[in-house]
Amino acid sequence: VGAAALSQWVEPAASDVFECGLYSTAGFAVGSSVSLLGQWSPRGRALWINGFALGTTAAGILAAPHTTFSKPDRWLVSATTLLGASAGTAMPWSIYGSDRQITGRHVMGGLLGGTGMGLLSGLALSQAVELQRSDVLELTIGGAAGAMTGLGLGLLSSKGHRAPAILAQSFGVGSAVAVGFFAPRTSFSWRQTLLGTVSLAHGVWNGVGLSLLMDGNDRQVSGSALLVAGLGGLGGSVASQFLRLTWTDVLTLFAGSVWGPESYFDYYFP
Repeated sequence: VGAAALSQWVEPAASDVFECGLYSTAGFAVGSSVSLLGQWSPRGRALWINGFALGTTAAGILAAPHTTFSKPDRWLVSATTLLGASAGTAMPWSIYGSDRQITGRHVMGGLLGGTGMGLLSGLALSQAVELQRSDVLELTIGGAAGAMTGLGLGLLSSKGHRAPAILAQSFGVGSAVAVGFFAPRTSFSWRQTLLGTVSLAHGVWNGVGLSLLMDGNDRQVSGSALLVAGLGGLGGSVASQFLRLTWTDVLTLFAGSVWGPESYFDYYFP
């Protein structure tokens, strides 16, 4: 009824209607997240869901006529939604810390909250910055590498679940923001991309080898592999902007460096 009445006063374009739908969906997701993660009565849950959905829908109605979305903007919104969903899956562990307190409802709440906040962030950021598709890809990979680094650091520095979850979320978001800021100023050829990719793989190789050499347990092996892999990927990507290496240089550099870590596995798995 409200939509029918509103349609008599305004003539929205199809793109504006779709944008309002995205705002409404994001609000519904965030409201559902709050209702699932907290201890609320049925009425309280309904109020959270409806309140967020109505609020973001109103924001979308006001913003839609004044915004436009290019193809790179749509890529950015998709990337932030994906990164938000990934970060949201760790939200229950950031809040509760213990597996015994977490149920499927909490996991779903975290996923919905991260997805909704990522979608809202992308809608807002796309109007403030103009990134190309290659820049959005850099931002996404940087966020993933940062999350790996934070998760690995958390696994190595603590025995619980809260620290890895918080560090993975913090490093992931921080890396995505940092890489997104510098992305328009960088470019990656296939050789530079190879350097970053091989650096990440080399980090996994060395991280596992070092943890085995130090008699690490499964948690330490996983943490070491993730930490060194994330740092390797980020470090290799940064180094590629300053080094001018050929295909042969990159392959030779990392082929030679494999021999040292291989001795770890020869020792532990004769």
